[in-house]
Amino acid sequence: MIKSSQGWTISDSSESEDEDNASLLKPIKATSDSNSSNVPRKYASPARIKQKQLLQHTLHRDHNSGNATKSHEKIFPGSQTTSKNTHDIPKSDSQSKRRKADSPSRDPVVVWRESLPLNYVLSTVTGLPDQFNYHHPDTPLGSLDIKDILSVKFGDLLETAQFNYCVNAAWFLEQLPAHKRQIPILLVHGERAADYTGLNRDRYPNLKTCKVELPPFGTHHTKMMLLHYKSGLRVIIHTCNLVAKDWHQKTQGIWISPMFSLVGSADSAVKSKFCFKTDLIDYLKSYKRHGVLQKWIDLIEQHDLSSAKVVLIGSVPGRHKDSSLSKWGHLRLQRVLREYVEDVSNWPVIGQFSSVGSLGSDKDKWLCGEWLRSLSSAKVKKFGSIGTLSSNAPLKLIFPTVENVRTSLEGYPAGASIPYNFSVAKKQIWLENFLHNWKSRYLVRTQASPHIKSYTRVDKDFTKAAWFLLTSSNLSKAAWGTLEKKGSQLAIKSYELGVLFLPQRFYNDDTKTFKLTSSPGVKPELVLPYSTPIIPYAESDEPWIWDIPHKTLPDRHGNMWVPS
Repeated sequence: MIKSSQGWTISDSSESEDEDNASLLKPIKATSDSNSSNVPRKYASPARIKQKQLLQHTLHRDHNSGNATKSHEKIFPGSQTTSKNTHDIPKSDSQSKRRKADSPSRDPVVVWRESLPLNYVLSTVTGLPDQFNYHHPDTPLGSLDIKDILSVKFGDLLETAQFNYCVNAAWFLEQLPAHKRQIPILLVHGERAADYTGLNRDRYPNLKTCKVELPPFGTHHTKMMLLHYKSGLRVIIHTCNLVAKDWHQKTQGIWISPMFSLVGSADSAVKSKFCFKTDLIDYLKSYKRHGVLQKWIDLIEQHDLSSAKVVLIGSVPGRHKDSSLSKWGHLRLQRVLREYVEDVSNWPVIGQFSSVGSLGSDKDKWLCGEWLRSLSSAKVKKFGSIGTLSSNAPLKLIFPTVENVRTSLEGYPAGASIPYNFSVAKKQIWLENFLHNWKSRYLVRTQASPHIKSYTRVDKDFTKAAWFLLTSSNLSKAAWGTLEKKGSQLAIKSYELGVLFLPQRFYNDDTKTFKLTSSPGVKPELVLPYSTPIIPYAESDEPWIWDIPHKTLPDRHGNMWVPS
Protein backbone atom coordinates (compact mmCIF):
# COMPACT_ATOMS: atom_id res chain seq x y z
CA MET A 1 0.00 0.00 0.00
CA ILE A 2 1.28 3.45 -0.91
CA LYS A 3 0.13 6.48 1.09
CA SER A 4 0.17 9.70 -0.92
CA SER A 5 0.54 13.23 0.41
CA GLN A 6 -3.08 13.91 -0.57
CA GLY A 7 -4.38 11.26 1.80
CA TRP A 8 -5.14 8.65 -0.85
CA THR A 9 -4.06 5.05 -0.61
CA ILE A 10 -2.81 3.47 -3.81
CA SER A 11 -2.72 -0.30 -3.75
CA ASP A 12 -0.47 -2.43 -5.91
CA SER A 13 -2.44 -4.71 -8.21
CA SER A 14 -1.48 -8.35 -7.86
CA GLU A 15 -4.64 -9.88 -9.33
CA SER A 16 -4.60 -11.31 -12.83
CA GLU A 17 -6.77 -9.66 -15.45
CA ASP A 18 -9.89 -11.39 -16.72
CA GLU A 19 -10.42 -11.96 -20.41
CA ASP A 20 -12.35 -8.72 -20.98
CA ASN A 21 -9.73 -6.63 -19.22
CA ALA A 22 -6.96 -8.34 -21.12
CA SER A 23 -8.56 -7.24 -24.38
CA LEU A 24 -8.46 -3.61 -23.23
CA LEU A 25 -4.99 -3.52 -21.71
CA LYS A 26 -1.73 -4.76 -23.13
CA PRO A 27 1.20 -5.28 -20.77
CA ILE A 28 4.43 -3.49 -21.70
CA LYS A 29 7.34 -5.84 -21.44
CA ALA A 30 10.36 -4.89 -19.38
CA THR A 31 13.73 -4.61 -21.02
CA SER A 32 15.80 -7.76 -21.14
CA ASP A 33 18.30 -6.54 -18.55
CA SER A 34 15.62 -5.66 -15.99
CA ASN A 35 14.95 -7.75 -12.93
CA SER A 36 11.37 -8.79 -13.64
CA SER A 37 10.58 -9.35 -9.98
CA ASN A 38 11.36 -5.70 -9.21
CA VAL A 39 9.70 -4.08 -12.21
CA PRO A 40 6.09 -2.91 -11.68
CA ARG A 41 3.63 -4.01 -14.29
CA LYS A 42 2.70 -1.34 -16.80
CA TYR A 43 -0.21 -1.24 -19.19
CA ALA A 44 -1.05 0.48 -22.43
CA SER A 45 -4.65 1.45 -23.19
CA PRO A 46 -6.10 1.53 -26.72
CA ALA A 47 -5.79 5.32 -26.66
CA ARG A 48 -2.12 4.99 -25.73
CA ILE A 49 -1.53 2.51 -28.54
CA LYS A 50 -3.12 4.89 -31.03
CA GLN A 51 -0.95 7.73 -29.78
CA LYS A 52 2.11 5.54 -30.08
CA GLN A 53 1.21 4.93 -33.70
CA LEU A 54 0.65 8.64 -34.26
CA LEU A 55 4.01 9.45 -32.73
CA GLN A 56 5.76 6.86 -34.84
CA HIS A 57 4.23 8.40 -37.93
CA THR A 58 5.29 11.91 -36.87
CA LEU A 59 8.85 10.97 -36.02
CA HIS A 60 9.29 8.99 -39.22
CA ARG A 61 7.80 11.18 -41.88
CA ASP A 62 9.89 9.42 -44.48
CA HIS A 63 8.18 6.08 -43.81
CA ASN A 64 6.07 6.25 -46.94
CA SER A 65 9.15 6.82 -49.07
CA GLY A 66 10.59 3.52 -47.87
CA ASN A 67 13.41 4.99 -45.78
CA ALA A 68 12.03 3.91 -42.42
CA THR A 69 13.05 0.64 -40.88
CA LYS A 70 11.62 -1.33 -37.99
CA SER A 71 15.01 -1.55 -36.39
CA HIS A 72 14.99 2.08 -35.32
CA GLU A 73 11.31 2.73 -34.57
CA LYS A 74 10.57 5.19 -31.77
CA ILE A 75 8.00 4.06 -29.23
CA PHE A 76 5.62 6.30 -27.26
CA PRO A 77 7.05 7.37 -23.89
CA GLY A 78 6.72 4.83 -21.13
CA SER A 79 6.81 1.82 -23.41
CA GLN A 80 9.85 -0.17 -24.40
CA THR A 81 11.38 -0.47 -27.84
CA THR A 82 10.64 -3.71 -29.63
CA SER A 83 13.75 -3.56 -31.74
CA LYS A 84 17.00 -5.40 -31.24
CA ASN A 85 20.47 -4.17 -32.00
CA THR A 86 19.21 -0.62 -32.51
CA HIS A 87 22.69 0.68 -31.85
CA ASP A 88 24.02 -1.44 -34.69
CA ILE A 89 22.03 0.41 -37.37
CA PRO A 90 24.31 2.89 -39.15
CA LYS A 91 22.80 6.33 -39.77
CA SER A 92 23.48 8.01 -43.06
CA ASP A 93 24.99 11.50 -43.13
CA SER A 94 21.76 12.86 -44.61
CA GLN A 95 19.73 11.31 -41.79
CA SER A 96 22.04 12.74 -39.14
CA LYS A 97 21.99 16.21 -40.68
CA ARG A 98 18.24 16.16 -40.99
CA ARG A 99 17.72 15.08 -37.38
CA LYS A 100 20.11 17.76 -36.19
CA ALA A 101 18.21 20.37 -38.18
CA ASP A 102 14.87 19.09 -36.84
CA SER A 103 16.04 18.89 -33.22
CA PRO A 104 14.14 21.14 -30.80
CA SER A 105 15.58 24.30 -29.34
CA ARG A 106 15.87 24.04 -25.57
CA ASP A 107 16.85 27.70 -25.22
CA PRO A 108 14.00 29.19 -23.15
CA VAL A 109 14.41 32.58 -24.82
CA VAL A 110 13.97 30.96 -28.25
CA VAL A 111 10.87 29.13 -27.01
CA TRP A 112 9.46 32.40 -25.66
CA ARG A 113 10.21 34.32 -28.86
CA GLU A 114 8.54 31.63 -30.94
CA SER A 115 5.42 32.10 -28.79
CA LEU A 116 5.03 35.72 -29.90
CA PRO A 117 2.79 37.62 -30.05
CA LEU A 118 0.68 35.78 -27.44
CA ASN A 119 3.60 34.77 -25.16
CA TYR A 120 1.64 31.65 -24.20
CA VAL A 121 3.32 28.24 -23.75
CA LEU A 122 2.72 24.95 -21.97
CA SER A 123 4.79 23.23 -19.31
CA THR A 124 7.18 20.49 -20.40
CA VAL A 125 6.11 16.89 -19.78
CA THR A 126 8.66 14.38 -18.51
CA GLY A 127 8.61 11.25 -20.63
CA LEU A 128 7.72 12.90 -23.93
CA PRO A 129 10.30 13.05 -26.72
CA ASP A 130 12.00 16.44 -27.02
CA GLN A 131 10.06 17.01 -30.22
CA PHE A 132 6.99 17.67 -28.09
CA ASN A 133 8.75 19.79 -25.49
CA TYR A 134 10.44 23.18 -25.82
CA HIS A 135 10.32 24.48 -29.41
CA HIS A 136 10.23 22.34 -32.52
CA PRO A 137 9.24 23.37 -36.07
CA ASP A 138 6.64 20.60 -36.22
CA THR A 139 5.02 21.45 -32.88
CA PRO A 140 2.62 24.42 -32.87
CA LEU A 141 2.99 25.33 -29.20
CA GLY A 142 6.22 25.49 -27.21
CA SER A 143 6.76 24.47 -23.61
CA LEU A 144 9.07 25.34 -20.72
CA ASP A 145 10.02 23.98 -17.30
CA ILE A 146 10.15 26.12 -14.16
CA LYS A 147 13.95 25.95 -14.18
CA ASP A 148 13.90 27.39 -17.69
CA ILE A 149 11.68 30.25 -16.57
CA LEU A 150 13.92 31.08 -13.61
CA SER A 151 17.18 30.58 -15.50
CA VAL A 152 19.77 33.27 -16.17
CA LYS A 153 18.82 33.08 -19.85
CA PHE A 154 15.93 35.40 -19.10
CA GLY A 155 18.06 37.88 -17.16
CA ASP A 156 19.96 38.63 -13.97
CA LEU A 157 17.27 37.99 -11.34
CA LEU A 158 17.43 40.32 -8.34
CA GLU A 159 14.30 39.29 -6.39
CA THR A 160 10.98 37.53 -6.84
CA ALA A 161 7.47 37.32 -5.40
CA GLN A 162 5.64 34.02 -5.93
CA PHE A 163 1.85 33.89 -5.56
CA ASN A 164 0.39 30.40 -5.36
CA TYR A 165 -1.93 27.88 -3.77
CA CYS A 166 0.31 24.92 -2.88
CA VAL A 167 3.96 25.74 -2.17
CA ASN A 168 6.89 23.47 -1.34
CA ALA A 169 9.48 26.04 -0.30
CA ALA A 170 12.49 23.72 -0.32
CA TRP A 171 11.59 22.42 -3.78
CA PHE A 172 11.10 25.92 -5.14
CA LEU A 173 14.55 27.02 -3.94
CA GLU A 174 16.07 24.10 -5.84
CA GLN A 175 14.52 25.39 -9.07
CA LEU A 176 16.46 28.64 -8.82
CA PRO A 177 20.04 28.80 -10.08
CA ALA A 178 22.31 27.94 -7.14
CA HIS A 179 23.78 31.44 -6.98
CA LYS A 180 20.29 32.99 -6.86
CA ARG A 181 18.92 31.17 -3.82
CA GLN A 182 19.88 33.99 -1.48
CA ILE A 183 18.04 36.75 -3.35
CA PRO A 184 14.95 38.26 -1.65
CA ILE A 185 12.03 35.83 -2.11
CA LEU A 186 8.43 36.47 -1.07
CA LEU A 187 5.98 33.55 -0.99
CA VAL A 188 2.33 34.60 -1.00
CA HIS A 189 -0.12 31.81 -0.16
CA GLY A 190 -3.03 30.77 2.07
CA GLU A 191 -2.75 29.76 5.70
CA ARG A 192 -2.35 26.00 5.26
CA ALA A 193 -1.19 25.41 1.71
CA ALA A 194 2.57 25.77 2.18
CA ASP A 195 5.15 23.15 3.11
CA TYR A 196 8.40 24.29 4.69
CA THR A 197 9.51 20.78 5.62
CA GLY A 198 13.20 20.19 5.08
CA LEU A 199 13.95 23.89 4.83
CA ASN A 200 16.42 25.46 7.25
CA ARG A 201 14.80 28.86 7.73
CA ASP A 202 17.91 30.16 9.49
CA ARG A 203 19.90 29.42 6.36
CA TYR A 204 17.46 31.36 4.19
CA PRO A 205 16.62 34.61 5.99
CA ASN A 206 15.97 36.04 2.53
CA LEU A 207 12.79 33.97 2.22
CA LYS A 208 9.72 35.83 3.52
CA THR A 209 6.14 34.65 3.79
CA CYS A 210 2.85 36.46 3.25
CA LYS A 211 -0.07 34.39 4.53
CA VAL A 212 -3.30 35.59 3.00
CA GLU A 213 -6.46 35.94 5.07
CA LEU A 214 -9.36 34.06 3.51
CA PRO A 215 -13.09 33.69 4.14
CA PRO A 216 -14.56 30.25 4.96
CA PHE A 217 -14.22 27.89 1.99
CA GLY A 218 -12.04 30.40 0.17
CA THR A 219 -8.60 29.67 -1.29
CA HIS A 220 -5.65 31.66 -2.48
CA HIS A 221 -5.63 30.03 -5.90
CA THR A 222 -3.77 32.68 -7.93
CA LYS A 223 -0.57 31.48 -9.60
CA MET A 224 1.71 34.36 -10.53
CA MET A 225 5.42 35.17 -10.55
CA LEU A 226 6.78 38.69 -10.24
CA LEU A 227 10.40 38.66 -11.37
CA HIS A 228 12.58 41.72 -10.89
CA TYR A 229 15.72 41.66 -13.04
CA LYS A 230 18.64 43.99 -13.33
CA SER A 231 17.27 44.88 -16.76
CA GLY A 232 13.59 45.19 -15.89
CA LEU A 233 10.46 43.45 -14.63
CA ARG A 234 8.57 40.39 -15.86
CA VAL A 235 5.15 39.01 -14.89
CA ILE A 236 4.24 35.36 -15.34
CA ILE A 237 0.69 34.07 -14.89
CA HIS A 238 0.25 30.31 -15.00
CA THR A 239 -1.66 27.28 -13.69
CA CYS A 240 1.06 25.34 -11.80
CA ASN A 241 1.40 24.92 -8.07
CA LEU A 242 4.93 25.29 -6.73
CA VAL A 243 5.31 21.57 -6.13
CA ALA A 244 7.26 18.99 -8.11
CA LYS A 245 4.30 16.97 -9.40
CA ASP A 246 2.70 19.99 -11.07
CA TRP A 247 5.74 20.48 -13.32
CA HIS A 248 6.31 16.80 -14.03
CA GLN A 249 3.68 15.10 -16.20
CA LYS A 250 0.69 17.43 -16.31
CA THR A 251 -0.63 19.76 -18.98
CA GLN A 252 -0.21 23.31 -17.66
CA GLY A 253 -0.51 26.76 -19.22
CA ILE A 254 1.96 29.64 -18.83
CA TRP A 255 1.84 33.28 -19.98
CA ILE A 256 5.24 35.00 -19.90
CA SER A 257 5.21 38.76 -20.29
CA PRO A 258 7.75 40.79 -22.23
CA MET A 259 10.55 42.36 -20.22
CA PHE A 260 9.16 45.63 -18.87
CA SER A 261 11.70 48.46 -18.75
CA LEU A 262 11.74 51.46 -16.46
CA VAL A 263 9.25 54.18 -17.28
CA GLY A 264 10.57 57.02 -19.40
CA SER A 265 9.36 60.55 -18.69
CA ALA A 266 7.27 60.50 -21.87
CA ASP A 267 5.63 57.18 -20.98
CA SER A 268 4.40 57.92 -17.50
CA ALA A 269 0.97 59.18 -18.59
CA VAL A 270 0.28 56.55 -21.25
CA LYS A 271 -2.68 54.39 -20.25
CA SER A 272 -5.14 52.35 -22.30
CA LYS A 273 -8.55 50.95 -21.57
CA PHE A 274 -8.24 47.85 -19.38
CA CYS A 275 -4.66 48.88 -18.67
CA PHE A 276 -2.58 45.90 -17.56
CA LYS A 277 -0.48 48.01 -15.20
CA THR A 278 -3.44 49.65 -13.47
CA ASP A 279 -5.31 46.35 -13.17
CA LEU A 280 -2.28 44.53 -11.73
CA ILE A 281 -1.75 47.24 -9.11
CA ASP A 282 -5.45 47.15 -8.21
CA TYR A 283 -5.22 43.39 -7.79
CA LEU A 284 -2.19 43.64 -5.48
CA LYS A 285 -3.87 46.36 -3.42
CA SER A 286 -6.85 44.08 -2.85
CA TYR A 287 -4.83 41.97 -0.41
CA LYS A 288 -5.68 42.93 3.14
CA ARG A 289 -2.03 42.59 4.05
CA HIS A 290 -0.82 44.37 0.96
CA GLY A 291 1.62 46.38 3.08
CA VAL A 292 4.18 43.63 2.53
CA LEU A 293 3.46 43.95 -1.19
CA GLN A 294 3.95 47.71 -1.32
CA LYS A 295 7.52 47.25 -2.52
CA TRP A 296 6.24 45.33 -5.53
CA ILE A 297 3.50 47.87 -6.18
CA ASP A 298 6.15 50.58 -6.23
CA LEU A 299 8.30 48.53 -8.62
CA ILE A 300 5.39 48.07 -11.00
CA GLU A 301 4.67 51.80 -10.86
CA GLN A 302 8.25 52.45 -11.95
CA HIS A 303 8.03 50.24 -15.05
CA ASP A 304 6.32 50.55 -18.41
CA LEU A 305 3.91 47.63 -18.81
CA SER A 306 2.24 48.89 -21.99
CA SER A 307 3.69 46.04 -24.08
CA ALA A 308 1.38 43.58 -22.28
CA LYS A 309 -1.53 43.06 -24.67
CA VAL A 310 -3.55 40.70 -22.48
CA VAL A 311 -6.34 41.80 -20.15
CA LEU A 312 -6.23 40.69 -16.52
CA ILE A 313 -9.29 38.84 -15.25
CA GLY A 314 -9.03 38.46 -11.48
CA SER A 315 -11.16 37.38 -8.54
CA VAL A 316 -10.86 38.78 -5.03
CA PRO A 317 -12.75 37.57 -1.93
CA GLY A 318 -15.55 39.81 -0.77
CA ARG A 319 -18.98 41.14 -1.66
CA HIS A 320 -18.46 43.59 -4.49
CA LYS A 321 -21.07 46.19 -5.38
CA ASP A 322 -21.57 49.67 -6.81
CA SER A 323 -18.44 50.74 -8.74
CA SER A 324 -16.69 47.46 -7.90
CA LEU A 325 -19.53 45.22 -9.09
CA SER A 326 -17.91 44.46 -12.46
CA LYS A 327 -14.30 44.70 -11.28
CA TRP A 328 -13.81 41.02 -10.47
CA GLY A 329 -15.01 37.54 -11.33
CA HIS A 330 -17.32 36.64 -14.18
CA LEU A 331 -18.76 40.18 -14.29
CA ARG A 332 -15.26 41.48 -15.05
CA LEU A 333 -15.03 39.10 -18.00
CA GLN A 334 -18.52 40.15 -19.11
CA ARG A 335 -17.53 43.81 -19.07
CA VAL A 336 -14.43 43.23 -21.23
CA LEU A 337 -16.21 40.98 -23.74
CA ARG A 338 -18.94 43.56 -24.22
CA GLU A 339 -16.25 46.06 -25.15
CA TYR A 340 -14.44 43.93 -27.74
CA VAL A 341 -16.34 40.92 -29.04
CA GLU A 342 -18.43 41.26 -32.19
CA ASP A 343 -21.64 39.33 -32.72
CA VAL A 344 -20.77 35.61 -32.59
CA SER A 345 -24.28 34.25 -32.21
CA ASN A 346 -24.48 30.47 -31.80
CA TRP A 347 -20.72 30.11 -31.31
CA PRO A 348 -20.29 27.73 -28.34
CA VAL A 349 -18.50 28.64 -25.15
CA ILE A 350 -15.97 25.96 -24.15
CA GLY A 351 -14.82 25.64 -20.55
CA GLN A 352 -11.92 23.36 -19.62
CA PHE A 353 -10.92 22.91 -15.97
CA SER A 354 -9.54 20.50 -13.38
CA SER A 355 -11.96 20.92 -10.48
CA VAL A 356 -15.71 21.29 -10.04
CA GLY A 357 -17.50 23.00 -7.18
CA SER A 358 -21.11 22.89 -6.03
CA LEU A 359 -23.17 24.41 -8.83
CA GLY A 360 -26.65 23.65 -7.49
CA SER A 361 -29.40 21.21 -8.37
CA ASP A 362 -30.61 23.34 -11.29
CA LYS A 363 -28.33 24.13 -14.24
CA ASP A 364 -30.11 27.43 -14.89
CA LYS A 365 -29.55 28.96 -11.48
CA TRP A 366 -25.84 29.65 -11.90
CA LEU A 367 -24.00 27.73 -14.63
CA CYS A 368 -26.44 28.36 -17.49
CA GLY A 369 -27.69 31.50 -15.81
CA GLU A 370 -25.40 34.29 -14.68
CA TRP A 371 -22.09 32.53 -15.45
CA LEU A 372 -22.90 31.54 -19.03
CA ARG A 373 -24.55 34.91 -19.59
CA SER A 374 -21.24 36.60 -18.76
CA LEU A 375 -19.17 34.29 -20.98
CA SER A 376 -21.69 34.71 -23.83
CA SER A 377 -21.32 38.49 -23.77
CA ALA A 378 -20.53 40.52 -26.87
CA LYS A 379 -21.01 44.07 -28.03
CA VAL A 380 -24.56 45.30 -27.56
CA LYS A 381 -26.54 45.02 -30.80
CA LYS A 382 -28.18 48.26 -31.90
CA PHE A 383 -31.59 48.22 -33.56
CA GLY A 384 -32.48 51.85 -34.09
CA SER A 385 -32.24 53.45 -30.66
CA ILE A 386 -32.71 50.16 -28.80
CA GLY A 387 -29.83 47.99 -27.64
CA THR A 388 -30.16 44.25 -27.03
CA LEU A 389 -27.82 41.95 -25.13
CA SER A 390 -26.42 38.73 -26.54
CA SER A 391 -28.32 35.52 -25.89
CA ASN A 392 -26.65 32.64 -24.06
CA ALA A 393 -24.27 30.58 -26.15
CA PRO A 394 -24.28 26.77 -26.42
CA LEU A 395 -22.07 25.39 -23.64
CA LYS A 396 -19.49 22.60 -23.84
CA LEU A 397 -17.30 21.58 -20.91
CA ILE A 398 -14.09 19.51 -20.87
CA PHE A 399 -13.31 17.49 -17.75
CA PRO A 400 -11.22 14.30 -17.36
CA THR A 401 -12.95 10.95 -17.30
CA VAL A 402 -11.96 8.06 -15.07
CA GLU A 403 -10.26 6.53 -18.11
CA ASN A 404 -8.34 9.77 -18.76
CA VAL A 405 -6.92 9.57 -15.24
CA ARG A 406 -6.29 5.82 -15.23
CA THR A 407 -4.35 5.87 -18.50
CA SER A 408 -2.48 9.10 -17.79
CA LEU A 409 1.30 9.17 -17.43
CA GLU A 410 0.92 9.51 -13.66
CA GLY A 411 -1.83 6.93 -13.42
CA TYR A 412 -4.42 7.23 -10.67
CA PRO A 413 -2.31 9.67 -8.57
CA ALA A 414 -3.09 12.30 -11.23
CA GLY A 415 -6.62 12.26 -9.82
CA ALA A 416 -5.39 13.80 -6.57
CA SER A 417 -5.07 17.07 -8.51
CA ILE A 418 -8.58 16.84 -9.97
CA PRO A 419 -10.89 17.41 -6.99
CA TYR A 420 -14.57 16.66 -7.52
CA ASN A 421 -16.42 15.20 -4.55
CA PHE A 422 -19.07 12.50 -4.78
CA SER A 423 -21.27 14.39 -2.31
CA VAL A 424 -21.32 17.31 -4.75
CA ALA A 425 -21.49 15.30 -7.96
CA LYS A 426 -24.57 13.31 -6.95
CA LYS A 427 -26.53 16.59 -6.56
CA GLN A 428 -25.67 17.84 -10.05
CA ILE A 429 -25.88 14.81 -12.31
CA TRP A 430 -27.22 17.18 -14.99
CA LEU A 431 -23.65 18.45 -15.45
CA GLU A 432 -22.69 15.28 -17.32
CA ASN A 433 -24.89 16.43 -20.23
CA PHE A 434 -22.30 19.15 -20.94
CA LEU A 435 -19.13 17.12 -20.44
CA HIS A 436 -16.56 16.25 -23.12
CA ASN A 437 -13.41 14.14 -23.05
CA TRP A 438 -9.92 15.50 -22.52
CA LYS A 439 -7.94 14.79 -25.70
CA SER A 440 -4.77 16.54 -26.82
CA ARG A 441 -3.50 14.50 -29.73
CA TYR A 442 -1.87 17.29 -31.72
CA LEU A 443 0.26 18.33 -28.74
CA VAL A 444 0.69 14.69 -27.59
CA ARG A 445 -0.70 15.54 -24.16
CA THR A 446 -3.79 13.36 -23.96
CA GLN A 447 -2.03 11.38 -21.25
CA ALA A 448 -0.52 14.41 -19.54
CA SER A 449 -3.32 15.01 -17.06
CA PRO A 450 -4.79 18.52 -17.49
CA HIS A 451 -4.29 20.97 -14.67
CA ILE A 452 -4.59 23.88 -17.08
CA LYS A 453 -7.79 25.95 -16.97
CA SER A 454 -8.97 27.64 -20.13
CA TYR A 455 -12.15 29.14 -21.53
CA THR A 456 -12.88 30.23 -25.07
CA ARG A 457 -15.58 30.89 -27.64
CA VAL A 458 -15.17 29.26 -31.03
CA ASP A 459 -17.14 28.85 -34.22
CA LYS A 460 -18.95 25.58 -34.87
CA ASP A 461 -16.19 24.31 -37.16
CA PHE A 462 -13.40 25.08 -34.68
CA THR A 463 -11.60 27.30 -37.20
CA LYS A 464 -11.87 30.61 -35.34
CA ALA A 465 -11.93 31.84 -31.73
CA ALA A 466 -13.36 35.14 -30.53
CA TRP A 467 -11.25 35.10 -27.36
CA PHE A 468 -9.24 32.81 -25.09
CA LEU A 469 -8.80 32.93 -21.30
CA LEU A 470 -5.95 31.20 -19.47
CA THR A 471 -6.69 31.31 -15.76
CA SER A 472 -6.43 29.69 -12.35
CA SER A 473 -10.25 29.63 -12.08
CA ASN A 474 -11.94 26.25 -12.02
CA LEU A 475 -15.67 25.74 -12.45
CA SER A 476 -16.95 27.02 -9.11
CA LYS A 477 -18.93 29.85 -7.60
CA ALA A 478 -16.07 30.49 -5.17
CA ALA A 479 -13.77 31.28 -8.07
CA TRP A 480 -16.09 33.20 -10.40
CA GLY A 481 -18.53 34.71 -7.93
CA THR A 482 -22.29 34.49 -7.52
CA LEU A 483 -24.81 37.33 -7.65
CA GLU A 484 -26.72 38.30 -4.53
CA LYS A 485 -29.40 40.83 -3.58
CA LYS A 486 -31.16 40.82 -6.94
CA GLY A 487 -27.91 41.15 -8.82
CA SER A 488 -26.65 44.20 -6.93
CA GLN A 489 -23.55 42.49 -5.50
CA LEU A 490 -21.15 39.72 -6.48
CA ALA A 491 -19.89 37.38 -3.74
CA ILE A 492 -16.46 35.81 -4.33
CA LYS A 493 -14.55 33.54 -1.93
CA SER A 494 -11.20 32.93 -3.63
CA TYR A 495 -8.26 34.76 -5.12
CA GLU A 496 -7.87 33.89 -8.81
CA LEU A 497 -5.99 35.43 -11.72
CA GLY A 498 -5.98 34.91 -15.47
CA VAL A 499 -5.08 36.57 -18.75
CA LEU A 500 -7.57 37.17 -21.55
CA PHE A 501 -6.37 37.09 -25.16
CA LEU A 502 -8.36 39.25 -27.57
CA PRO A 503 -7.35 39.37 -31.25
CA GLN A 504 -8.10 43.11 -31.47
CA ARG A 505 -5.34 43.83 -28.95
CA PHE A 506 -2.67 41.77 -30.74
CA TYR A 507 -3.13 42.74 -34.37
CA ASN A 508 -3.16 46.20 -35.91
CA ASP A 509 -5.62 45.30 -38.65
CA ASP A 510 -9.33 44.88 -38.10
CA THR A 511 -8.95 41.30 -36.88
CA LYS A 512 -12.04 40.09 -35.05
CA THR A 513 -11.05 36.47 -34.37
CA PHE A 514 -8.03 34.19 -33.88
CA LYS A 515 -7.39 31.62 -36.60
CA LEU A 516 -7.28 28.13 -35.12
CA THR A 517 -6.30 26.37 -38.34
CA SER A 518 -2.94 26.21 -40.04
CA SER A 519 -1.94 26.30 -43.69
CA PRO A 520 1.34 25.32 -45.38
CA GLY A 521 4.09 27.35 -43.78
CA VAL A 522 1.65 29.27 -41.56
CA LYS A 523 0.93 28.32 -37.96
CA PRO A 524 -2.44 28.95 -36.31
CA GLU A 525 -2.73 32.26 -34.48
CA LEU A 526 -4.01 30.48 -31.38
CA VAL A 527 -3.42 26.89 -30.31
CA LEU A 528 -5.98 25.38 -27.96
CA PRO A 529 -4.53 22.93 -25.40
CA TYR A 530 -6.97 20.21 -26.46
CA SER A 531 -7.94 18.49 -29.71
CA THR A 532 -10.88 19.68 -31.77
CA PRO A 533 -13.60 18.92 -32.49
CA ILE A 534 -14.20 17.99 -28.89
CA ILE A 535 -15.91 14.68 -28.17
CA PRO A 536 -18.89 14.34 -25.78
CA TYR A 537 -18.80 11.70 -23.08
CA ALA A 538 -19.85 8.28 -24.31
CA GLU A 539 -22.45 6.40 -22.32
CA SER A 540 -19.68 4.40 -20.65
CA ASP A 541 -17.64 7.49 -19.65
CA GLU A 542 -17.69 8.73 -16.08
CA PRO A 543 -16.31 12.02 -14.78
CA TRP A 544 -13.37 11.62 -12.43
CA ILE A 545 -14.57 11.83 -8.82
CA TRP A 546 -11.64 11.67 -6.47
CA ASP A 547 -13.27 10.02 -3.46
CA ILE A 548 -14.65 7.01 -5.34
CA PRO A 549 -12.44 3.88 -5.30
CA HIS A 550 -11.33 2.22 -8.53
CA LYS A 551 -10.35 -1.39 -7.92
CA THR A 552 -11.40 -3.13 -11.14
CA LEU A 553 -8.78 -1.94 -13.61
CA PRO A 554 -5.23 -0.95 -12.61
CA ASP A 555 -3.54 2.16 -13.94
CA ARG A 556 -0.48 1.99 -16.20
CA HIS A 557 1.73 1.35 -13.17
CA GLY A 558 -0.36 -1.56 -11.90
CA ASN A 559 -1.98 0.44 -9.07
CA MET A 560 -5.58 0.72 -7.90
CA TRP A 561 -7.22 3.80 -6.39
CA VAL A 562 -8.50 3.43 -2.84
CA PRO A 563 -9.46 6.73 -1.14
CA SER A 564 -8.72 6.61 2.58
